[in-house]
Amino acid sequence: MKKIFILNAGKPFLHAQGEFNRTVTAITIDYFKERDDRIEIQVTDINAGYQIIEEIEKYKWADLIIYHTPIWW
Repeated sequence: MKKIFILNAGKPFLHAQGEFNRTVTAITIDYFKERDDRIEIQVTDINAGYQIIEEIEKYKWADLIIYHTPIWW
């Protein structure tokens, strides 16, 4: 079983409200789930808040880590 951790690091900024990163994150989740039902996925959206210890555990748990960050980063 593959374990995937997706970090959505998009932030609202001026006229951009992070919609692109939310969309790309959703597409990524769908992509992997459609290809293999044995994949486990955990997601963190930094705008929803997070606990540092929980995030460390997600990094340790994951086989694959995907970062979705704003293009201006």
